[in-house]
Amino acid sequence: MILKYLSEKSTEISALESALERLNPHHSSYAYLEQTLYRKKSGIAGELQLQKLLNTKTLLYDNFILFDLHLFSSGLFQIDCLLVTRSFVLVLEMKNIAGSIVIHPTSHNLERTRSDGQVNYMRNPFYQLRETMDLLEDFFLMNGINLPVKGVLVFRDANSALNVKENSLPSVTLPDLHGFLRRTKSNENLLTPEAFINVIDSLLTKHFCYIPKPISERFDIPKKDFTIGVKCPNCLKFGMKRLHGTWMCVDCKNFHRTAHISALLDYQFLFSKTISRIEMEKFLQCGTSTARTIVKNEKIHYEVQKNKKIYQLNSPYHL
Repeated sequence: MILKYLSEKSTEISALESALERLNPHHSSYAYLEQTLYRKKSGIAGELQLQKLLNTKTLLYDNFILFDLHLFSSGLFQIDCLLVTRSFVLVLEMKNIAGSIVIHPTSHNLERTRSDGQVNYMRNPFYQLRETMDLLEDFFLMNGINLPVKGVLVFRDANSALNVKENSLPSVTLPDLHGFLRRTKSNENLLTPEAFINVIDSLLTKHFCYIPKPISERFDIPKKDFTIGVKCPNCLKFGMKRLHGTWMCVDCKNFHRTAHISALLDYQFLFSKTISRIEMEKFLQCGTSTARTIVKNEKIHYEVQKNKKIYQLNSPYHL
């Protein structure tokens, strides 16, 4: 039974889309951001397929399934999918890698050969899975949970030619996963029903919403390289003007009362979770009275730093 579902559009994908909308296509970072967005979307697509499969299949033992968990133990970590039972937990690490794949147990790399003969090397995904399992074991130790932690690599592409050399952790393709899960069971329940629920409560309570670093910081892109202004939701051009309490597009003449919300969300994705009134005026290309009205109407909280109000875009103002 799935208790925590995967969002179809992650914060990271939204941030990358905002960056691409506000960068010139000829910018030196544009192509790399496009590739990063493609990889993120492919990853989400694979996890959604996994979610669909688990939502339609039944396992003959008590279980709860949690997608996209962000936890902290001896470090921050993320779990694509966690199957929790009364006997064990299973970390499912989803991989969207097509082609002929070779993984050696002592190698730090995965070798992938594409259909066109091109060879790529990536970090050994078993190392990543093992790290996640170790951090989850630390989490259990810190929270008084006594359950064995298992793990499996799940490859989305059923046509991938997998050549895994004697690894201690299992790997399967997505179509074979349900059979693997049916065989991965224990006759001994280590948890009472009440303790089982307590484990789930602990995982959900300690989960936190992941907010990635601003795009400009992560990819070292100067602030001045991004287009400023409010985007028209109709023609998608920037430069809407404030007129009589609403926003008007100078190109298509469309009106929209709250177009500034999307722009402020872009600011949060690209630059910072905080903004001064002057920064707001510059980014939205509006006057002081408009900025003050937005802050008041949207109930954006602020802190005073060096006699200057700094507004919080992330909390409690959830854009």
